[in-house]
Amino acid sequence: MPPTAAAYKVLLIGLDGATWHLLRPWVDAGQLPNLRRLMSNGAWGPLTSTILPQTPPAWTSMVTGVHPGRHGIFSFIRRRPGTYEKELTTSRHRRREPLWDITGRVSKRSIILDLPLTFPPDPVHGIMVSGLGTPGWTSDFVWPRELKEAIIGQFGPYEFDIYFSGDMAKYLEEAVRMTEHRIGVARYLLRTQPWDFFMVVLTTPDRLQHVAWKFMDEHHPDYDPREAARYRATILHFYQLIDQAVGEFAAWVDENTVVIIASDHGFGPVHTKVALSRWLSAEGLLVLGSERHTLLAPREIKPHQIRGGGEVDLTRGPETLLALRVRQPNDYAGLVFEVPGLKHTSNYELRAVVGEATMGAALELNDLGRPGGQIIGGATLTGGPQEVTAVFQPQTDPVQIMVAMTTYGGNPAGQIEVKSVSLTELEDWRRTSAYILDIGEAPESHRIRINLRSREPHGIIEPGAEYERLRETMIAKLKSLCDPAGRPLFAGVHRDEEAFPGPCREDAADVLVVFAAGVAGTKTPSRADMAGPVSYRSNEGYSGKHEKSGVLAVKGPPIKEGIEVSAEIVDVCPTVLHLLDVLIPHDLDGRVLWEIFTPTFQATHPVRAAVPAARSGPSGGGQGEQYTAEERQQVEERLRRLGYID
Repeated sequence: MPPTAAAYKVLLIGLDGATWHLLRPWVDAGQLPNLRRLMSNGAWGPLTSTILPQTPPAWTSMVTGVHPGRHGIFSFIRRRPGTYEKELTTSRHRRREPLWDITGRVSKRSIILDLPLTFPPDPVHGIMVSGLGTPGWTSDFVWPRELKEAIIGQFGPYEFDIYFSGDMAKYLEEAVRMTEHRIGVARYLLRTQPWDFFMVVLTTPDRLQHVAWKFMDEHHPDYDPREAARYRATILHFYQLIDQAVGEFAAWVDENTVVIIASDHGFGPVHTKVALSRWLSAEGLLVLGSERHTLLAPREIKPHQIRGGGEVDLTRGPETLLALRVRQPNDYAGLVFEVPGLKHTSNYELRAVVGEATMGAALELNDLGRPGGQIIGGATLTGGPQEVTAVFQPQTDPVQIMVAMTTYGGNPAGQIEVKSVSLTELEDWRRTSAYILDIGEAPESHRIRINLRSREPHGIIEPGAEYERLRETMIAKLKSLCDPAGRPLFAGVHRDEEAFPGPCREDAADVLVVFAAGVAGTKTPSRADMAGPVSYRSNEGYSGKHEKSGVLAVKGPPIKEGIEVSAEIVDVCPTVLHLLDVLIPHDLDGRVLWEIFTPTFQATHPVRAAVPAARSGPSGGGQGEQYTAEERQQVEERLRRLGYID
């Protein structure tokens, strides 16, 4: 007798950015034997990602079974309501139930490990250890909270990402170390905790492929056989480490468990960059103001400008420097600048130029006129010359800007020398018709938002006919844009209602552009970056970017052996629910992958649908700020170092 559907458990191993373009040749060569065995004894094939194949919308679509227009997650950042400013996306912005909520209602236990955009963790029926978007290991990133001490005690302080600083060998070492750490945590939870659905995500394949694609793709314009040979063995070892974990986990689970390998998106090369803000500026759609203010000049500091228990003074030598010194933990030294007369109708770039600094020291940029003296920017310093920037919209007059060194959250004491602080006007919203909603690299796509009257704070485009004419004009011109060789820059240019059907697209876009193969977006964070060509040959930065075709492999007792399947990312959720014998909400965008099941399973396990539970708001609570000021700075800095925000 075959086991009943209720007896099946599901182990889902998520490989961020995994692609058959890399894995298949290694599988065929016998270098990834466990993945090869899983493919031979199960179903496998491409898994098509969301229309914008980015980490937040893609993973969220996988676990909710609906596309972004119905779950409301489009990026790591979102527009702060009522402003042009950006805020971080958190799990509380999710507008659709995830797998673990649905299974929890019927007392099935889930363990969710390292899934991006799960901070703050949901009070899941089981265990959740949040992933990318978590401020740091000192935050409440584990549910239930008491399990955090056991995990930290067993595996030490948690690192949530790795960053490329130019040393490829070191970066590979860090990728291996972090992967081994996550595999260890997964192994511990698998063997010590009960579960029906276990999902672990390894983010390091994505991180490695962004940087190392040019070493793995012989057709990449920057491929160098000597450099590729130098790193080939270590790169393969990294993927073999993951393959060994797949084999170990598959061997350890019982015979009534289905194992799934899935990625949020695929990967491909970058050889051309597009600065879309430059195009908007050249078309007269994005208009910059002309104000510039130098805040730090060689003049006396007044006592009322100083904040915190540290020391603030001017040092005089060949040039005058602002010195910020903090000698003890949980203290700060700040200098406040009052700037009158800034326009509330413009964005401004605040830029602090650092000369020398204690390695690892933290510099914060605050707007004291906001509740809690909101941090609008900051960075952990590298010791040498560096620039720290923030973009904000003035809300008070005069604006009170504080530049501060802090030792909160474990940052070291020491000194920071600031050479200058300046404010430069960016977008003038009274003259801007359209702007880029994304910030940072966003190499796969860009979302363009129209400055619509009655919707934007200082909108100038009338709803209705004027709005539609502008969209039609932009779409026509964008579709005709080509690189210097005459190749189209975009794979698609879409209206928001076409790209994101559903009720949750208020933060989506008015026009979505998806870059063509080999083409990536680039950031234009400062006024100086607005000059130059719209597209150009890329020979620095990331050599790889996300593409829509990811990977899927499924193996278990009810799965046919050795078949190929083509699926969409939203199909994962209903298929998992069906394996768990849980009623499937009837309004999902995805479908149960019926063709992967054996005839016996199909005959005895019909798909059972249910009316979805009523949803009046985001999963897990309200949409308010979910980070403390210090936590938000930690997450923003992590995303900035990864290139996801400016």
